[in-house]
Amino acid sequence: VTGSGNVTQAFSYLNGTVNNLGSFGIGTDAYAINNSGTIVGSSTYANNITHAFVYNGSELTDIDVADEKNSVAESINDQGQVVGDVYGTDLVQTAFIYQNGALTMLNSLLPPNSDGNPYNIGGNILINNAGEIVCTDGTGVFLLTPIVPTPNVVPMMSGLLVGMTLIRSEEH
Repeated sequence: VTGSGNVTQAFSYLNGTVNNLGSFGIGTDAYAINNSGTIVGSSTYANNITHAFVYNGSELTDIDVADEKNSVAESINDQGQVVGDVYGTDLVQTAFIYQNGALTMLNSLLPPNSDGNPYNIGGNILINNAGEIVCTDGTGVFLLTPIVPTPNVVPMMSGLLVGMTLIRSEEH
């Protein structure tokens, strides 16, 4: 739904009923919905900082990234894992995953690249129901595959994402 000026307001529509998702102040954009009806996107505060959100059908939850940075949630799978980007005034995007109420920057889960430098993945990010994430870093496309710990080794971490393997698709 479009408001005055450049303000937008996201909504859901189910069984003939329109439901306004609300906002953190100015407006809301929705980007993805899973099979449970959970919606993700971004909402702008009055100070023009945009934060990623998760909407569970009744409540808009801020995925707070702190440091006065902007964020957007771009994709959600049926397990409720959310991926998106954080960016500052330099507009450099850094990818995150939000699951079980915790925010993790994806770069922190990756080994250094072949030059020994850290990756800076972000932008155009999607997650499927297997937890596989497709994203870019400005030079190529990446497939991140979750590493699930062995239950006998780390029983408290079973089912949580604790690392990622990286496959890079070379551009020709």
